[in-house]
Amino acid sequence: MVKIDIVGEFNENIDNILEKDSLELSLVNQITAPEDFQEVLIVYPPPKGKFRWKEYTGEEAETLYKYVEKGGILVLIPPFNQLFLEKTAVIYEKFHVKPIFNPENVLAHLNPHLLNYGKEGKRPLKNYIHFLTPDKESLEVIIEGNWIPVFTYQFIGKGTVILYGIGSSEFWKENLLSVFRYLMQDYAFFWDNSELSEKVLESVLGCTRKEHHEKVREEFIRAFVRKKKFNQFLEIKNANLKEQLLRNIQESTIEEEFKDYSGKLIEKKYRDLLNLLSKDYPDLIKKIQKFLYKKVMDNTINEKIFNKLYESDLLPPKSAHLVIFYLNTEDPEQYKKYKENLMKLIQWNKEEKIFDETFLKELAWKHL
Repeated sequence: MVKIDIVGEFNENIDNILEKDSLELSLVNQITAPEDFQEVLIVYPPPKGKFRWKEYTGEEAETLYKYVEKGGILVLIPPFNQLFLEKTAVIYEKFHVKPIFNPENVLAHLNPHLLNYGKEGKRPLKNYIHFLTPDKESLEVIIEGNWIPVFTYQFIGKGTVILYGIGSSEFWKENLLSVFRYLMQDYAFFWDNSELSEKVLESVLGCTRKEHHEKVREEFIRAFVRKKKFNQFLEIKNANLKEQLLRNIQESTIEEEFKDYSGKLIEKKYRDLLNLLSKDYPDLIKKIQKFLYKKVMDNTINEKIFNKLYESDLLPPKSAHLVIFYLNTEDPEQYKKYKENLMKLIQWNKEEKIFDETFLKELAWKHL
């Protein structure tokens, strides 16, 4: 739930907005102190008087600036009319921005990483307000009309200003929950609802503050590891990112990779993966090997296949103790071998954590 305060001439249907997103809206009468406002503050044009619009004051503009500096998310929605822009000019001046009304029909270009789930997009506009600023480095452009920003973020202090120039009713049609969560640094939510691609990650990092880069990447990796299939890990081009992803890959992903394979096909897939990964990803190779050990235990992989892999040096030396799963404890010769290897397997398992310790102790209790 994102908590939003709204001040100014707000004429939208609150019920329709609340049905769309997890937003909690509160209407406030005036701009007071920075600490009085919630996570997001939306400023509409000042309320109309009987004959003319009121103007915002320099003191109110200063309050809004301090609200942003302290970490607030401020949304400025100008009057959609050139005649009334002057009534809000003092606020835009405080943020070194100039809004200009444009009555032309244009095709807007969407920055895809926030509004369009990673896909390129365009939007026709009949008219809009674009924003001019001398400090382009402080802006993240979300929508451009004829390559002029009409929806941008400006980072100030710990907070953000959103400049929206496509009209108040259109604003509530945007993917606001994703936008606000992103700006509140809830990157886990953002990636859960975004396209998990290398290109999108690069785009997000390109316009996120450097001090947040590590957290953005961490949450991307968590979401990727949880949602993607094995081959999608291997398709990543960036070597550092690929290594991080493969290092964090989950056992469930490996199981999914092998789930429809029989013993011989598991062997082939296992060989192919080890050749592909070489020795660059030792942690991942260990995870794949652990998966294989469990297939030995349940006899999905027979003794012949197991021996072939072992003799090809595709399994570590201590995996020889897995032979217990192929031995007949009723046979005196095999029982002796079983006893020796089971005790060694229990010791090895303490290091590798392959099997549940209780399971191996039960085997020992049953057969020894």
